[in-house]
Formats: sequence, C-alpha cells, structure tokens
Amino acid sequence: MKNRLALLLTILIIANGCASKNDHKFVDQVSQDLVKSFDLSNKKFNKFKISQIDTLTKSDNSDKDDQLKGIEKDKKLANATTKVIKRKIKKVKTYVIPKVEKKKIVKEKIKKKKSSFPGDYPADYKKWDKVSSNLWNKFKPNVYPGEEIIIEVSYLGITVGAVRLKTHELVEIGERQAIHLSAVLKSASYYSMIYKLDDMLTTYVETEKFLPIKYTLTQRESGQTVDDLQLFDHEKHKTFFWYKRIKKGVETKQEKQGYMPTFMQNIFSSLYFVRGLPLKTGSRYRFPIVTRTKIWMMNMFVEKREEVKVMGKWVKAIKINAYTKVPGEKKKNGTISFWYSDDSIRRLLDFKANVKIGHVEGKLIEYHAGKQF
Repeated sequence: MKNRLALLLTILIIANGCASKNDHKFVDQVSQDLVKSFDLSNKKFNKFKISQIDTLTKSDNSDKDDQLKGIEKDKKLANATTKVIKRKIKKVKTYVIPKVEKKKIVKEKIKKKKSSFPGDYPADYKKWDKVSSNLWNKFKPNVYPGEEIIIEVSYLGITVGAVRLKTHELVEIGERQAIHLSAVLKSASYYSMIYKLDDMLTTYVETEKFLPIKYTLTQRESGQTVDDLQLFDHEKHKTFFWYKRIKKGVETKQEKQGYMPTFMQNIFSSLYFVRGLPLKTGSRYRFPIVTRTKIWMMNMFVEKREEVKVMGKWVKAIKINAYTKVPGEKKKNGTISFWYSDDSIRRLLDFKANVKIGHVEGKLIEYHAGKQF
C-alpha cells in the first residue's frame, strides 16, 4: 500500500459497527525481538539488539558522589600542575609547522571526510542532506516517557476501532540511547468475532539527532500473521528490510537492503518528529521517509490555527496538511490532515485521511501525560 501514513492509523480497520469501553483497553504483544525472529546471526546486526538502561540505586548515587568529589580534587591538583608547566613552556621555543605540511594535513582530513560515503552512494541523497540538516537544526525533541495517546478511529462517521500511541522509557541499542515508541491498533470488539486484529508498531529513535534506528510491525490477525523488520544503519548509510507473512498456510518472505539519506524518518517516527518543529503558520517542511528500503518525501504545510473539540472541550490546535510523494514523480500518495495541540506539548488531537471510498477520521478520547524527557 502506497499511503504508508494512512496505513499507520487505519491499518485494516475498515468495517462498520460501534465500540465499547473494552475497545480502549490495550495490551502490548509479548513477542521475541524480530532480530531473533528472522535469525539474524550476522555480527553486524548485534548493535541493533535492545537492552534496558540500569537505574542507579541510592547507594550507587552515594558512591557516584564520592567519585565526583575525588574527581574535583584531581582537577584542582591538575590545574595547579598545569600552571607550573605553563610557566616552563613560556621559556621553550615553539615549533611552527611549515605551510606545506599544513596544506597536506588539511587535504588528508577532507579526503577522509569524503570517503565516509560509499563510492556508489546516490548524489541526490547528499543534496537532500544539505537541505534536511537545516530542518534538523530547528528541531527540538518533544517526547514524554510514560505518555499515552488514545485515538478513536471512525469510517464514514461510524466508530470502528482505536489506536494507542505510547512513549516508553529510554533503552539502549548497542552503545546508543534510544527513545522507544509504540502504536497498538485494535478493531471494535464486535468485529473481532468476524476478524480479529492485534497489530503493533514499534520504533526506536536515537536521542542525539532523533534518527530512527529500528522499526517493527507485527500483525497477529485471524487471516494472516506478518513480521516486518527494518533496521537503519547510519554509520553505513544503509537500511535493511525483512518481511514474513503467513496467509492460508502459505509463507511469503522478502529481504532487501539499500542506501538511505543521513537525515530521515520512518512513517511512525515522523508523527513525533513533527512535534519538535517550530510549526509557524504558513511554514512548509519536507524530509525523507524511509520505508521498506524505498524513499518517499514527506511534504507538510502548517495551514492555520483553529479550535477543535476533543473530550468534550474546545482546544486550540495547529492544522497541518501532509502528503507523501516519490521523488521525481508528480503523483501524490494520498493526503492526510493532522491537528496538534497549540501548546508546548503538541498532543495529537485529530486526523482525517482520504481513502478510496470516503474518509477515515481519528479523534483523541483519552490522554495520559508523561514526564519531561
């Protein structure tokens, strides 16, 4: 399906009916890491394994305080020693590197920087990076561990299911700290008797530059099971994709890899990336989306400020219109409008997506605040 953005919030929830309170109770799937599911024994994928961050106990903190005190003493001693050394250095003649050597050193550094990209790395990606780097400079992380956003989904005005977006505690992937985000999708309980849905998306985004490291989609449904794993190796500028589906006893597999831009998002992380942008009325944002090794361009326009009614109250909101497009092609891959709260938190309040027949809408029905990241 080309419209990946609509897929995130409406995946297989296109049916008529009504919802009950039980439809808003979510349970995370308990499944093994998809890196293990696809039996990725290659050592180069070890850096994508997830581990929990150990929290310091009270005694650990006291030990840490003692260590800090010791470090302060060492610093004072080092400063005193440095002053003595500086006095001695003043009497010694300094050696100036000849101009020829300086040029040689500079050339070597530039050469090393250029060689960080593979020889067949697409030139267009480098051009996109120059533009995207300016956008990333405007971005400030706006995530809240513990936050839960529950959105009720309706099709043609009839409630058909719900989505829960959750920000989990920080984790470690390899030697990097990462933000763990998840989305659980459920259809209305009456529909489960016909076709049961238990779908979950997760993504892990590094805290330093808010770049995705890993994305997973697990679908456990009456008619099929799907495992979708995407890894983003920023050191090698490559993305890896594995896919496995079992439907009517037939197993389908895919495995791909390809280059990706330095600055990018996946379709799920983009919902949180937007929250960290300035979002001034009239602003336009464009950045690459990497999904299943393909590159799409996310185009966003901040249309206006207005009020929307959620949870029985009128709330000030920012309306954003978005669509994805394959670079070089004229055709747009569907449009979707988002409303984020016009405050520092930028909660997702509402969305509307056009589909082949009619439109799908999602509205905030429950919100649990998280803590400041």
